[in-house]
Amino acid sequence: MDLNAELIALLNIKPISNHVYSLIELGANPDTLNHNGYSLLHLLVLNNQIEDAYYLIKNHKVNVNVKDKRGFTPLYYMLNESYTPESIIQMIRLGASPLIRNRKGQAPIHYLLQNYHFSYTLQLLEVHPESSGLSSQDGCPLELMLNNRHRQKYTADNYLTIVRCGANPSTRDAFGSTLLSIILNTASFDKAEELVALSKIHPSDRLYFKPEYIDLFITEDGISDLICNLREKKYKSREIAYLARYPSSKERVIETIKNLDSEQQKEILKECLDPSSQLNAFFAVPRGWFKTSNERGTLLQIKQLSDQIESTDTHQSIEKQYYCLF
Repeated sequence: MDLNAELIALLNIKPISNHVYSLIELGANPDTLNHNGYSLLHLLVLNNQIEDAYYLIKNHKVNVNVKDKRGFTPLYYMLNESYTPESIIQMIRLGASPLIRNRKGQAPIHYLLQNYHFSYTLQLLEVHPESSGLSSQDGCPLELMLNNRHRQKYTADNYLTIVRCGANPSTRDAFGSTLLSIILNTASFDKAEELVALSKIHPSDRLYFKPEYIDLFITEDGISDLICNLREKKYKSREIAYLARYPSSKERVIETIKNLDSEQQKEILKECLDPSSQLNAFFAVPRGWFKTSNERGTLLQIKQLSDQIESTDTHQSIEKQYYCLF
């Protein structure tokens, strides 16, 4: 018995019969194309039966990215037929590729940015942050935001979210204005500092670099807070790695330690050299083409600083004993 042939026969008839689901449960391939080259999922989308489409995806082994005879997926038609942003995002959550383009060459992120509130773009970025780097004939997502900012009001946090997802922080609008200059003119200086800090982080790490991590490097007492948090073992190993890879983070911690009194220095340096401490883990994170170790890098500077303080203490102790003799 050819179940697929039976399914094709039903797919050629309007309206779609509920018997198609029975055939699929019996073993028919749900991705089978009818004589017009459409699968059941395509037909449901084209007939605005989106809830039935969701049911099909959730309850049967249907390929959400199935292609019709022209090579188009169901999401392609949704982007062209002005489906609601909620339905587009739901389809993507169910597995539809965010790389699909409509006839204008727009991926879902471009379509959402140009037509709807930024909150929908945020929902998409939660699932596929890599969408922030997709280009279109109108530019990348951040360019679209900068060029449309007078029509759709974006906050500095909206821009920073896109950058955190991997967008180029040096992006300019059509008139040559940089993102930094726009933030300086429309938001607080703190947001500009956050943008500059994000620009120093590798794009693949930015997404995991939470705003509270950024604060450690742009606020007055941030480095001191970082040292305290490491001493109190507040971070997970992955978080320590991100913090240690921030440019000059280790050097700034060392400078902060140097500005403490000798007793505090000795106490903290002892922890830095203790393999069980988070301070030691922080300085041991590889940050270049070589692996940081006791023999090189900032961990060596820590050891040298510790030896220097110990030598000074020994010298002072000898001097004190010498003067006591007289």
